[in-house]
Amino acid sequence: MSQRLTAKLGGIIILEQSDSNEITRLTVHESAGKVFSQFLFDCNTEQEAKTACRIAEKMLKTPVWLLKNRDDIESAKLCRKTLETYLESSASQ
Repeated sequence: MSQRLTAKLGGIIILEQSDSNEITRLTVHESAGKVFSQFLFDCNTEQEAKTACRIAEKMLKTPVWLLKNRDDIESAKLCRKTLETYLESSASQ
């Protein structure tokens, strides 16, 4: 029998190809369209609509970054370092 594991979502990364590696945190307004366009919510019942709203609410509270990258190891390191720094600073508050 499989065990269900959960963990806090540390952040959402939107990827974009670029000539350089750069990561910036997006505002809720900037990120909403980019994030929600990636999901399809099927809301045929009241329960499904409530579930979609709960997911949307959690996603709006999750930090979103735009990672413009060259598709190399340095972009992955930049992303990891950024998330680690953010999570460490959040934990100390």
